Amino acid sequence: MRILLIRHAKAADRALFFGNDMKRPLVQKGIERSKKLFGALKDTFKIDLIVSSEAVRAYQTAKILNEFFKEAPLVKEPLLNPGASESDYLKVIKKHSGANTLAMVGHEPDISETVGYFLGCEYLNVKIKKSSITELLYEEGLFELRALIYPSLLERAD
Repeated sequence: MRILLIRHAKAADRALFFGNDMKRPLVQKGIERSKKLFGALKDTFKIDLIVSSEAVRAYQTAKILNEFFKEAPLVKEPLLNPGASESDYLKVIKKHSGANTLAMVGHEPDISETVGYFLGCEYLNVKIKKSSITELLYEEGLFELRALIYPSLLERAD
């Protein structure tokens, strides 16, 4: 099974957003960067299912991803809300084990901690940037890191 862990795109500054953090939306720069990245990768992956945190910024990111992978159903999952643990991510993976490629849109530091845990290296210091995609292969209970794809990679390629 291929797993794509996607950090939500750039959102409104937490310090300047007065309201429930779960309702903090994406900013235009975040929308544009994620569209550029997801559009560039639309022929690289075939996503079977997109699962998103219920937070507005994550769900907006998942909807942008869904624009490029229209065949993939999009569902909200409270287990991926901010503060999700490695076991929460694993529960989502097991719940959707029939998917060949599962995309999960979540938050930091949850994703980087989960990647370290899945790779058997809890102290792995990986910086997962906004809109980034971490590709893992999951077979026979083991995870393999396949790729870290940052939006800035496209900027360097231009």
